[in-house]
Order: sequence, then C-alpha cells, then structure tokens
Amino acid sequence: MLKTGNTHWSQMSHNFEVLPLTGKIREYVNQNDLVMFKLDSQDMWIKVSLQLTQENNVIDAELDLKIEKNIPLIEFDSLMQKTSLNIFNQCCQVFDTVKSSLK
Repeated sequence: MLKTGNTHWSQMSHNFEVLPLTGKIREYVNQNDLVMFKLDSQDMWIKVSLQLTQENNVIDAELDLKIEKNIPLIEFDSLMQKTSLNIFNQCCQVFDTVKSSLK
C-alpha cells in the first residue's frame, strides 16, 4: 500500500511512502490523502464476443470470463471451443422448440 500527500492523482509526483501493515491507519494517513493499492491475482477477467450461425439461426453473445493468467493458449482455445459449443447447442434446442410451437 502506497501513500502520498493531499494530491490529486493527475498532479502526483512519484514520491510515495510505503505504509506498514502494523499500527492504525490514522497514524499514517490524513483526510484526503491519496492511498494507492497494487493488487495482483492469479486470475483475470476478459470479455469475449461470440457470433455463431447455423442456417437462419444467429447467436450473438458477450461473455465475461474469469480465467487464470497462466493458462496455456491451447487450453484457452479448448475452453472457448467447449463453451461456444455448449452455448450453441443450448440455443439450438430453444430454436427447435420455438419452431415446433409455431407449426
């Protein structure tokens, strides 16, 4: 956790003070101080857009996926293929049900 004085982020100098993990926050931070956190995790969120077509059926989908940062590309490719197929199969069942009910 980093702290700088009462400064707007656009006017920041790079003079940060690393805050200790012991003590009370009031001992180190004043009102309106800018406190910055660097967060790191093993995963990340990505946005995926899919467009799937079969005959007259078109499926446009946007997904937010949480994936591990270190996933090998071959595994990501496999994951996307399985996910796309699963979405497509479920939608086709709905399309078939709707078509049957219109007859």
